[in-house]
Amino acid sequence: MIKRRLLVVIVVILSLAFLMSSCNMQKNIPVSFYTDYKSEILKNSSVKDIYLRFSRPSLWIEVQVSDSISDDEITKIFESTKSYVTVDNMNVIGKYVKWNAAISYVYLEIRNSSEGTLLKQYEAHYFKTYNASDNSPENIDGYKTWWEETIKE
Repeated sequence: MIKRRLLVVIVVILSLAFLMSSCNMQKNIPVSFYTDYKSEILKNSSVKDIYLRFSRPSLWIEVQVSDSISDDEITKIFESTKSYVTVDNMNVIGKYVKWNAAISYVYLEIRNSSEGTLLKQYEAHYFKTYNASDNSPENIDGYKTWWEETIKE
C-alpha cells in the first residue's frame, strides 16, 4: 500500500514538473510567416540573419548583424520592424503558436553575429498598461509605441 502511494506521488510530481516546464517553452516561428519582412531586412548588407521566437506572452525578433553596421542601418532595421509589427501580423503568429490572447510584448534585438553582443533593443506593447484583461480601447496601444531599451554593460 505504501509503495502504491509513493508511486502515485512520484507520478503526480513528475506530471506537474512536466507541465510547469512546458508552460514557458519557446517556439520558433517559421520563415513563411515573415518572408516579406525578412527579405526587406536582408536588403541591408550588414544583416546576416533573422530569427523570430515566441515565449508566452512575448515575441522576440533577433536580427544578427556584422560588426561594421552603422547607426543609419540600425534605424532602417527598426523602421522596417515597426512596419511589420501590426496587430494583424501578430494575430497570425499568435494563432500559429496557439496563443489565444494578444501577444503582449514584442522585442527587437539587434545583435553582433560574431559575438552575440546585444547592440540595440527595442520594445513595443499591445496594451498601454500591464492589465492584459482590460481590452478597452483606452488600454490598447496595438504596438504603436516603441521604446529603446538601455543596454546594461
